[in-house]
Amino acid sequence: MQETCVSIEGSGEMIRREAWKWMEYLLAILLGNGLYFALNPHLPPPARYNPRQLISLGTVVDFWFCLFVYGLLELGAYLHSRRKKTDGA
Repeated sequence: MQETCVSIEGSGEMIRREAWKWMEYLLAILLGNGLYFALNPHLPPPARYNPRQLISLGTVVDFWFCLFVYGLLELGAYLHSRRKKTDGA
């Protein structure tokens, strides 16, 4: 089965990398939000989700959870690529 990509030489790899990055972002957001809402009852009241406010400390804490998960994903990718380089050398 062939992948349909732009016909310019070398651009298929770039498109696949971009798609992977967007999947990483989505995964970080979903896992970060899942972690935040799972821990929500145990957080201090100002850091909990408040549906009455668009921007609150809870929103900032939720964003931090997503950023933390994204950092873990990037760290894992870096360590994996580093290990791959040392095994192949």
